[in-house]
Amino acid sequence: MIIVTTSAMCLLTIAARRPTLMVANQNTIPIVDRGFVIYKVISQRPFSSEKEPTKLFIPLQWYEVEWLLEHEYVEFINVYGIKKIGLARADGFVIDGFNQFNLIVTNTTFIDCYQNVSDTLGIKWFTSTDKNMVIIGSKIAEKYNLQTGSEVLIDGKRYVIKSIVDEKLAAQNLKEIDGSLFLFKVYDQETGKVDGDSFIIGDIDDFDHNSITVFRVSIIVNRQFVQNMNQITEEILDFGLDFGESDEYSYVESYLLQVIMQHTVYHVEADLPSTFIFGETPIVPMIIAILILLVNMMGTVYERKSEIRTIHVIGASPLRISLIFVTEGLIFGVIGGIFSYIFGFLAVQTTNITLPELVSKNIIGGAPFAIAFSIAILSSLIGCFYPAMQSMKVVVPSGRMRHQSKDIVKIHGSLAHLQVPIKIEKSEIEKFGSYLENLSREVKLLYKFISISPPCIEKTNGITVFSITTEMSVKGYETAIFQIQIIVTSENNLNVIIQPLDSKKVKTETWSRIHKDNINELSQFLREKILEFKISEKNLNFTI
Repeated sequence: MIIVTTSAMCLLTIAARRPTLMVANQNTIPIVDRGFVIYKVISQRPFSSEKEPTKLFIPLQWYEVEWLLEHEYVEFINVYGIKKIGLARADGFVIDGFNQFNLIVTNTTFIDCYQNVSDTLGIKWFTSTDKNMVIIGSKIAEKYNLQTGSEVLIDGKRYVIKSIVDEKLAAQNLKEIDGSLFLFKVYDQETGKVDGDSFIIGDIDDFDHNSITVFRVSIIVNRQFVQNMNQITEEILDFGLDFGESDEYSYVESYLLQVIMQHTVYHVEADLPSTFIFGETPIVPMIIAILILLVNMMGTVYERKSEIRTIHVIGASPLRISLIFVTEGLIFGVIGGIFSYIFGFLAVQTTNITLPELVSKNIIGGAPFAIAFSIAILSSLIGCFYPAMQSMKVVVPSGRMRHQSKDIVKIHGSLAHLQVPIKIEKSEIEKFGSYLENLSREVKLLYKFISISPPCIEKTNGITVFSITTEMSVKGYETAIFQIQIIVTSENNLNVIIQPLDSKKVKTETWSRIHKDNINELSQFLREKILEFKISEKNLNFTI
């Protein structure tokens, strides 16, 4: 839950944007009294630069157009798109170097509703009944010897020429509803040049939408929603806001609006979103989340020591054991990240109802989800990193632990001596023998790469000696065989003698590499199991 809260708070901090910038545009006179002209821009800033971010116009996606269409405040909508096409005459004639042009695709009836295009351009404009018809530039008509009614091939499909228009006349006189020049990305007002020297205009219904690059959407607002223009503006800006980063730069995607209200055009855009800063409120729950996860994971490591050693004995490497805890932490992070996004979104929606001036309503998008998810994963990774390292030390102790392990067992010649700090009373010898016999069965069941023979009991001069043989094959392909003698004396230390055996189970005077590699682990295992007997006996007596 703390991971969910942490990620959600970070999400609310990062997703909220600062107030929008609204400036009246005195250079254009709109041709309608209410509406929007919507562009999409991306601001990019390299990580190594402190300069102002560069701003570029980018295409809108069709799902964004469809989202705009579904609102009640839309009375009419127009889509302005561009497609690079190949042109040929109906008989297949092509002029090399002059056959690639910009096809301007738009809702032709929308334009004619708000300006008399036929009178403005001196041509016959599209009607609602026209199908598969285009208007071409005069330069194309001249070089290809075309006239009204001629057929042309556009990307292999036949279209009829409705009219022929002068390129400069159309570029300078055809207007958008906000009064700006209509031929965006085609006509350069500063140089007075038309891209490709000419162009073609067609209706959006006559071309495949998926092949069109949409650069602008124009909306006429229903009169009954005019009083809600500010709220609609905020809603559109919120939907278009998204941000993130690549390998080289950070970026912000947003809408740039020309808002038409009371015959005035206002330039509106969202300011850059606020960013997560150390010292702000979200860092506090993030630290708490890391600490809580750290404590819980450390408790899990201590509780699962026997399980960790078992996994190691059956072949898992220390690194793989640590990855178990890392994976568990990541699972917490994934679950926390998903729920934090849901929690954050619901919190924003609720707050928007009660205190709408405090937050941005719409935080649905890839970047906010990535932020919440990343914060949750980061908290989990930091919180489980130290416990994962400690889990490795359970089977691969630190330098100090290795030193203590070596102190437990001492090798003299062909024998290794292990002292266990317990005393087996005479009354406990029989129980201890039964314990060792049960241990041989338990080890065979739980530890696939360790086997212990049932104990052989001998008595010499009143001293009981338990002899067992153990085989260790931790890596699965090399086996270390030991003979173990547990000598029960009257002293407080139980004496354990370990001697290496060769592959034929014959005593050997030398310690091979495989014996040396496993003696410390075997000593720790024996010491723990013998001590467990004494602990279980104490608990049994206490219960009785």
